[in-house]
Amino acid sequence: MSNPSSIFDITKNVVVSAPAGSGKTEKLARRYIALLSAGVSPERILAITFTEKAAVEMKERILRILKAEKPELYKNIKEKIFLMRISTIHSFCLSLLKRFAFELDLDPNFEIVDPKDTGLIDNVLSSSFTGIIESEQVKGKENIQALRKHLVDLSSKYGWSKLKEIIEKFFLLRPATLVGRPKLLNVSNFKKTQFSAVTALKEDTYFEDHYKEIIKEDSPESIVYAVDSIRDLLLTTAGTPRKNIPKDSGIKISREEYAAVNEKIFDLYNEAKRFVYNNELLMFYEIFVFSNNEYTKKKKELNVLDFNDLEYSTYELLNNHTEVDNILYAFDEQTDHIFVDEFQDTNFLQWSIINKLTEEWRSGLGSKRDEGIIPTLFIVGDEKQSIFGFRSANVEVFDTAVVEMKKWYGSGFIYEQVSENYRSGKEIVEYVNKIFSRIMTRGRFEPKWRTQYKSFDSIRNVAGKVEILEVPKGEKDSLAEARKVAGRISELVGKEDVYTKGVDNKEVSGKIKKGDIAVLLRKRTHLADFEEAFSKAKIDYVVVNGLGFYQQPEIIILRSLLFTLIEPTDDYNLYLLLKSRLFSLKEEEIIDLVSKEGKTLYEKIRTNEKFKIIIEHSLMLNTTPLNQILESFMEKAKGWKYFWEPQRSANIKKFIEIVQEFETRGDSLQEIRAYFEERVDTDEEPKANLNTEDTDAVRIMTVHTAKGLEFPVVFFVRMGEEVRRDRDYIRVNEGKDMTGILYCPDKEIRGKISEFVELKMKEEEEEKRIFYVAVTRARDRLILSGVRDEKNKGFWKYL
Repeated sequence: MSNPSSIFDITKNVVVSAPAGSGKTEKLARRYIALLSAGVSPERILAITFTEKAAVEMKERILRILKAEKPELYKNIKEKIFLMRISTIHSFCLSLLKRFAFELDLDPNFEIVDPKDTGLIDNVLSSSFTGIIESEQVKGKENIQALRKHLVDLSSKYGWSKLKEIIEKFFLLRPATLVGRPKLLNVSNFKKTQFSAVTALKEDTYFEDHYKEIIKEDSPESIVYAVDSIRDLLLTTAGTPRKNIPKDSGIKISREEYAAVNEKIFDLYNEAKRFVYNNELLMFYEIFVFSNNEYTKKKKELNVLDFNDLEYSTYELLNNHTEVDNILYAFDEQTDHIFVDEFQDTNFLQWSIINKLTEEWRSGLGSKRDEGIIPTLFIVGDEKQSIFGFRSANVEVFDTAVVEMKKWYGSGFIYEQVSENYRSGKEIVEYVNKIFSRIMTRGRFEPKWRTQYKSFDSIRNVAGKVEILEVPKGEKDSLAEARKVAGRISELVGKEDVYTKGVDNKEVSGKIKKGDIAVLLRKRTHLADFEEAFSKAKIDYVVVNGLGFYQQPEIIILRSLLFTLIEPTDDYNLYLLLKSRLFSLKEEEIIDLVSKEGKTLYEKIRTNEKFKIIIEHSLMLNTTPLNQILESFMEKAKGWKYFWEPQRSANIKKFIEIVQEFETRGDSLQEIRAYFEERVDTDEEPKANLNTEDTDAVRIMTVHTAKGLEFPVVFFVRMGEEVRRDRDYIRVNEGKDMTGILYCPDKEIRGKISEFVELKMKEEEEEKRIFYVAVTRARDRLILSGVRDEKNKGFWKYL
């Protein structure tokens, strides 16, 4: 059992490793309250979280405990609630940058923009490319000729569109691409491979005759060109080295020796291509640096920063600014204690910011010591829940922080590993321990990105239950699984028991409701199958934080209606509307309509009583706001009957609200239409938010959305689905001391590059952690579902 009292010693610097269901937020809140109880004012405490939701929850938890246990202190703190500095890392960085805006030569009223929405990066890239090509000389840029050559060479090979796409990737990977540098190759490896290949070629005159271009070339680029020119001789159609000796070739060496020579040439070819790609990386990087400088100038001109600037600008401010000592002194004057929540979601850049903020505290000097104040750093997280690698989270930071804080603070440091689980029933905890103690292991000399599992104990006096729901492999696996899950949900609701805390924290049983159930997905690819299956089974459901708003059936129908009302001659959208659930016309019925008199489909239906509702509402445009027309149409067409599910109803309301916003702003009908036309293929717009707390509906969400939540019943579905890796040809590999930028568009070669291989292994390790997060959301019942065959693919391989 862990010793909770030690982590509430407010004179100690602490790292708490708190597994899922261990009451992490409670521990944070009680440490915070311990400081308040000791007389520390809330404005002297900085608490950093990684979501706005977590910041709100922390405040609520602190106030709830104070109200119940320390009513006098609660009254005092409630009056100072606006002084509580609990925010996300990005909000903190923003406040720091605004406070020291003049030191950064910024207007304090700068705004944060999304460059994708404004098209800022796209515009800057276009102007940068034009500037490089057209400028004879750029002040302070002596390398403009080299940049021009890079741009011409790369655009000749990839085309302008692809080149722009590649440089955009560098922008999207900021701040890592600003902190990091291109990974350079060791030329000795290339020379060694080249020597081995050329020596082998001299073993038979056949090679000297047919492969002579390879022998005489020296640079990687010329070797790649030489091999490509004799590709049919060297490689099979599958792109692998030939093993069989060509007929009538006169080759005297054996088949094995011939195959070995070709293998060496193939190795040289791949090594040469690696160098070609590495040289291209250097060229891409120089173009990116130039473009980013132009981007920085443009942002300054517009008085804006983007989201990625916040951390990087803060890092630069605290590490490289001439006024850094004064800046740190000003921060130190206002802050005595720092909390960091969800520390497993940090990266080394964020850790360096926290490190710098506490640097003065470690020196033992300064006004705090003179005043008897012992400043502290309190960190909470769980390495096993580090699942946001796509947002640059780095699990290695956790272990680094433990090692460094132990060195910095000595006896003033406590590392606490919590072992209690207050969430899941005993069978679930035992099942989780059994799986993860086997698949999450790390040897003494293995890298820190491997996750080390420590078993935990179930505190609840409830058995819990684990089920396996296997689906036979078939043609429509996903839909078959969704139907099976829907069937199991129908069997559980109202029949099986779950438990909640009653009086005196005793477990009280009750029948399962739909709102007790969560269906977790690794990714949203087959979400529509589950929505279809649940709708057919009459199971109320909501999709939490779902994307693809504009691709939802109800929104496609509303968009077609909107376009038809605005432009009645738009036959295509009227056709979609007539085919929709609101009218349900069959193809032959529409063909029959088309044969009627009139130039457009709209004219052909004008006299048909069945479509009177369309004509009436199109005539309302001159007298009635568009949002009211849409609401009226949905009412009279009985649209709400077809889209009764809470999520679909909310989506329709969101669409109508968007229309209303544009009308209020004074946009014309054509401008409103143009806005929605641009978003036909956009899949990043979130579905309408629903208050799911009091909704008796099954919640469908991704594992990433579910992190930090718990549910009485959890289905983790699509267990047999494999996540495709190794698609990204531009990557960053963040380390404690260096961040390397990698580039290789050839998938086969990526599989032989150690840095890319390591990144793939890191991602596989993260998949284990995603599985851990999924199964630890369950309180009373965990159901693992998916297509399973003899290969045990996907998450099945962990069982």
